[in-house]
Amino acid sequence: MQTNSPFTTHRDGPIDINFTQLQGTIQASQVQLEAAFGAPQKPENADNVTTTWALLFTDGQVVATIYDWHKRNSDPAEVITWNIGGKFPNGRQAVEMVHAGFRAANGLNAAPARSAA
Repeated sequence: MQTNSPFTTHRDGPIDINFTQLQGTIQASQVQLEAAFGAPQKPENADNVTTTWALLFTDGQVVATIYDWHKRNSDPAEVITWNIGGKFPNGRQAVEMVHAGFRAANGLNAAPARSAA
């Protein structure tokens, strides 16, 4: 990870992900997510999640998780829907920051589509 990165990850030290919950999604391959956020965690004895990232953004307030809820993806290059978790009241900000980090790392400029909700 670059020293000027806007976030730290589970590889840099513990991140409190308690009370995170689904806030949004991202369409990506595991390879693309690793380019943006480094190597994932592989939880042991997990029934619902096999691959996950924990992120703490430099503001110290926004925590995000990226995880493959109920997906058994054997091809890391396949694009699938990943869940993005966050904590209230910063949940939407967590989604936006994950998308921004992903776009920057993968050379993409488009902003995520906003829902009509």
